[in-house]
Amino acid sequence: MSTPRLWFVPNSFPERLTPDYDSEEPFERVMFIDGRPIEEPLVVPSFSVAAPRSQLMSYDVLPNAIDVPLVSSRVASIHGQICPNDIQLLPAYIHTKDDPITNYFLLNVTANIFGIDHSQSDVSMVPGTQCIMSVNRLRYAPEAMGDHHLAREREYPPFLWVSASVMRKFAEDRIRACEFALPESIHP
Repeated sequence: MSTPRLWFVPNSFPERLTPDYDSEEPFERVMFIDGRPIEEPLVVPSFSVAAPRSQLMSYDVLPNAIDVPLVSSRVASIHGQICPNDIQLLPAYIHTKDDPITNYFLLNVTANIFGIDHSQSDVSMVPGTQCIMSVNRLRYAPEAMGDHHLAREREYPPFLWVSASVMRKFAEDRIRACEFALPESIHP
């Protein structure tokens, strides 16, 4: 099995198109980085951006203020086919400059792995804890993905690990606004 890649937002994504989370809604980002299914909220998670709907709809993945991928129905379908047991999709509402967007979902990655090979990696801990504060060098622990195709790093929740199957399908379907990189290319 090939080394999984880390999912990240390309530097070229226009910051002005990044939706803000409507914080007055009773919905917590922490629920999505916890790596387990959550109860569907009574209120649909809501985001706002001062850009036209058409500009946002040209991207399949929208980075946002809570750092949990907002994905198009195309991406939701791919994950539903390849890794339905690794994710939970929650409908989201995006207020735009003109018309709202209602066919995007927050991608809650519910599979968790311990993917950091500590014998080959260099991480800094939050003083007095066993929580990773920063990653200086990163190497993947062989076979940590198991049967998963998309997984959240249990020790450092901002990391999403992606299998070759998902990457291939994203490339075939020309999914826009996300990239995948080997861990050592991001954290040499």
